[in-house]
Amino acid sequence: YRTGEDGELADLQTVAVFESFRGGRAELHVGNAEGHRMTAEVISALTYLAFHPKHFDLDRLIARIPTENVNAICTLLKIGFQIEYRDRASVAGGGDGIVLSLSRDDALAAAGPSDDQYRSQMSGAQE
Repeated sequence: YRTGEDGELADLQTVAVFESFRGGRAELHVGNAEGHRMTAEVISALTYLAFHPKHFDLDRLIARIPTENVNAICTLLKIGFQIEYRDRASVAGGGDGIVLSLSRDDALAAAGPSDDQYRSQMSGAQE
């Protein structure tokens, strides 16, 4: 949900479902409400839930996107997902899907240096 101007919950923006948990992996399905696009805040929240040790603690996140949904495929590629393969007749209606994945290591690398790395860089600069 988005927060309205009065601080109350407003429109439903995005629904995300994590399923098929096995071997440190899970599938992610995301849908945006009409008129809403994926935002950095939503992506950040989903990757936090997926990879944080106090939440799902996954090693890899999997997404299966219909080949026609080029916008979704491009969005996932921009945030670090990698194309794994084309899965024939694997989505609703019998269409082909593109399977993409995001590893914990790739998600952390995209987030930039950790606090420990940052602090060690800064301590050298202060001397």
